[in-house]
Amino acid sequence: MAEELQNLLAEKLTGVVDETFENMAFIGIEEVDEEQLPVNADHLREASLLVTAPVVMEIHLRMAEDLLQQIVETMYTIDAEDITEEQIVDVLAETLNTLAGRLMTELLPSDQSFALSLPEILPDEGIPADENIVFSAFYLADDLPVNIKIAAAATDELETLLKY
Repeated sequence: MAEELQNLLAEKLTGVVDETFENMAFIGIEEVDEEQLPVNADHLREASLLVTAPVVMEIHLRMAEDLLQQIVETMYTIDAEDITEEQIVDVLAETLNTLAGRLMTELLPSDQSFALSLPEILPDEGIPADENIVFSAFYLADDLPVNIKIAAAATDELETLLKY
């Protein structure tokens, strides 16, 4: 993928991630290199969803479970010991859905519609690395890791779409 499109994705995604975390839980984010993520990062949870139109691409979100618990505490104003697994999974799915929707809104012309599948929570082991990954971004939110990967089989379609 052309460097200018990598830069566009990086710029738009960072803005979307920052806005989403700020709006959902009053948490700021910092873009980092993968090597800057904590090595002993606690348990990471992962979800994915498909953008099904106007191009097909998959967006994966991995977040530290501690970060998800913080967001649940803020959103539901409950104590940590009262958090349920369902709430953690819901917040992970809602965060991914919000990120994907905002990202597509940022990337596409205002008159262009798009379609998203429902987020899917992935097993603890995640999924194997995909050769179709076209973009990865790494963030720290309250010093906890957040990773977003975008995969697309037809990168030429993605490039054409983003050159509006």
